[in-house]
Amino acid sequence: MQRCKFSFDSEHGAFIEVVLSKAASFTFKEEEILESRKKVKMLIDTGATTTSIAPRIAQNMGLLSLGKRDMRSATGIVPVNRYMIDLELPCFSPNYLVQDLNIIDTPFPNEWIQGLLGRNFLEKFVLEIDGPGKYMNLAIPSND
Repeated sequence: MQRCKFSFDSEHGAFIEVVLSKAASFTFKEEEILESRKKVKMLIDTGATTTSIAPRIAQNMGLLSLGKRDMRSATGIVPVNRYMIDLELPCFSPNYLVQDLNIIDTPFPNEWIQGLLGRNFLEKFVLEIDGPGKYMNLAIPSND
């Protein structure tokens, strides 16, 4: 099983660098996909149902909203935009691509948070956590 290992700390959590782009299935011009590509550091969040990015990231990428939906958070219910993206993981060799991932935009209280990788992303992988070692492995499941 191929693994991507990354560290975490108790204060900030586990961040992993990904490359986001407009979903190829919705974008017919390859140049649009290439222009929209953006490296983003995202926080692993097993408590989040849906993967989310900061609204400024969606705007910088030129993403078009697929409509609104309500998001339940600790502070209440908030309407957010929905998008479809492709997400590339450069920590694998070759890079691993997750296509047509449904995401939302979420205003985060801290500027350093660019996005959260929620369970709709994590369910595609095996996530191993070594608390004492302060690292996580994201593994591509085998087809056994």
